[in-house]
Parts: sequence; structure tokens; C-alpha cells
Amino acid sequence: MAPAVAVKFKGKDLKLNGWLKSTGVKSVFDVSLGAELTTKT
Repeated sequence: MAPAVAVKFKGKDLKLNGWLKSTGVKSVFDVSLGAELTTKT
């Protein structure tokens, strides 16, 4: 999940994670490390 989700869904990002899991999503990954590494290279 992109860090921008926390900004776009301010205060509701944890509810979004719960909703995704309720729809059958098995895993949610934080992609901020990959984004940081990509911008530094």
C-alpha cells in the first residue's frame, strides 16, 4: 500500500485495511521502502 493512502484517506486508512481484508485481500504490504530505494537510484 502506498504511503499516499494515509494522506488520501486521512484518519480512515486503518478502516481501509480492514475493508480490504473483508473483501478477501490476504496481505497488505507497505511499499514505501521500495519507493524510497527507487528514487535514490
